[in-house]
Amino acid sequence: MKRLLKVIVLVSLTLVVTNIYAQDQVAKEILAQAAKAVLDKENIANASATDIKGKLTAVKIEKGQNADLQNGFYAGILELDVKGDFGKLKSGKFNLFFKSDGQNLNLYLEEKGKISVILEAMTKSPEGLKDTKSGSKPELAFLEVSVDDKLSFNDLPKFNFMSSFTPSFPSRKRCKIWMKITVGGRGYWVWSGFYKQCRGSAT
Repeated sequence: MKRLLKVIVLVSLTLVVTNIYAQDQVAKEILAQAAKAVLDKENIANASATDIKGKLTAVKIEKGQNADLQNGFYAGILELDVKGDFGKLKSGKFNLFFKSDGQNLNLYLEEKGKISVILEAMTKSPEGLKDTKSGSKPELAFLEVSVDDKLSFNDLPKFNFMSSFTPSFPSRKRCKIWMKITVGGRGYWVWSGFYKQCRGSAT
């Protein structure tokens, strides 16, 4: 038993060290691309919602130039002012770096040479949001998508009540919080990793 525990601890430590090393390599890659990037300081995008304000200074993309998501795409600088809980998003000034692993797209937020957070991202509008066309100028928005958490005893496998006697709890409306970043005419939807009680649409 002790030997098994030692093996588990050793494997866990190896995974942690490997993950830290991998993130450090990505951070170096981000800083290298940021050093070469030209920012579009004439078209700064601002946005705010409950508990959060943001400012996006996007990278300039020339006509015909495409974001290389497989090798990593430096998107610019995001400044956040967060009050209260907004999931993984915290106050700070971050370099933005999108990279695909072949199956999933991630957004890396780098600050002071370290990866602050890794967020799930996608290039298609999430379910519940209208797929509005992204403009040519940089855009930033914080969006809420309503999620219905209605729960019935029918959802529990141990209970088999007749439908006429099956009570249902009132719906608890939660919102999945997204951030939309538009760079070079292409929109990226990023999940903050957070749900909260809906308090009206964010703008």
